[in-house]
Amino acid sequence: MKPLLDTLSVLEENVDYWADRDVSKIPPFLLRRIGELGHCMTVEPQIEHMFEMIPEYVKNAEKSKRFETLISYFHPLFPSFYLGLAQKGTSVSLILPESILKRWVEEEYREQTRQFLEMENTRLMVCKDCEKNPTIVAADNFMGIALFPKEGIFDRKFVICFEPGALSWGKELYDYYEQNSEQIENIDIYINTP
Repeated sequence: MKPLLDTLSVLEENVDYWADRDVSKIPPFLLRRIGELGHCMTVEPQIEHMFEMIPEYVKNAEKSKRFETLISYFHPLFPSFYLGLAQKGTSVSLILPESILKRWVEEEYREQTRQFLEMENTRLMVCKDCEKNPTIVAADNFMGIALFPKEGIFDRKFVICFEPGALSWGKELYDYYEQNSEQIENIDIYINTP
C-alpha cells in the first residue's frame, strides 16, 4: 500500500502539473516508482524573469557540488551559466540533443563551449534520440524535471524535489539517458553541419 499512497501523494500535490504533462519519456521502471519523489514544488518563470533562468533553479544549481542534466531546450544563458558552475569547482555533466548542441557551437557560444570541454570536471554528451525528452536535473542537492505538455508548447515549468529518494530517482533517470549518449571530445564536427 505504501508505494501506492506515495504515488498518489506526489501526483496530488502538483496535480495541475502532472495532469498536463507527457510522461511517456520516463522509462516504465521509474514511472512505477514516481512516489519516491516525495514532496516536490512546481517552479516556472515569472513575468519579471521571463527571459532569464528560473531563480529557484539557479540558486540550487549554484549550491551543488555535482550537477548532471539533460537539457531539452536552448537558453542563451546556459553556455555561460554551466561554464561558470564548472569554473567554481562543480562537477558538471551535460547531455544535449543534437539540435541543441548545434546551437551551443554557434559562433557566439563556441568559445564558452570549448572552454567547458577543456576543463577536468566537465563532460559534454550528445544524445541522438533525445528530441522532446524532458529536461532532467540530477544534482547532489536537488532533482528537477521539466516535462513537455501533452499539448501546446514547452513552458519551462519544473518540478523540483529535495528528498533523498528523489535525488536517487533523478540520478537513475539521468543515467538512463546517459547510457544512450556519446561523449564529445571535439565540437568541430558539429560546426556548420546541416
